Amino acid sequence: VMITLITCILQVMSLHSPDIVTNNNQRHVTITIILMSALFVICNSAFSVFILLFQFTDMTANNFIVYTVTFGTVLPILNAALNPVIIISRSKGLREGFLERIRRMVKRRVAHCDKDNIQLTVFVNDNNATKYGDL
Repeated sequence: VMITLITCILQVMSLHSPDIVTNNNQRHVTITIILMSALFVICNSAFSVFILLFQFTDMTANNFIVYTVTFGTVLPILNAALNPVIIISRSKGLREGFLERIRRMVKRRVAHCDKDNIQLTVFVNDNNATKYGDL
């Protein structure tokens, strides 16, 4: 965690340094890495802070278990779940590919639902249209 924090600080300093010429692509990648590193530090250092606080407070066993599960399990899983979100949202090619895939899935679902509705209409009309005509 400390190494990640130190490298984030160095990266931010290099972005603001007038001596180093950075192009837009390098700046974009650096900001993406800083976002991912910040997420890592926040999600994974919370458990360490909790353990330090636990040493100095009176906490019941039930509270300890709840906080341990929250800070030791949920936050690292949240970190792993949000990393692809950061990468996809920061990369134009990945974002466009992801949105295209979602569009295709939605079109397939709509086409499948329309097909089911047509079959239902045929089924209703073939059997007893007067009884099921309101469906």
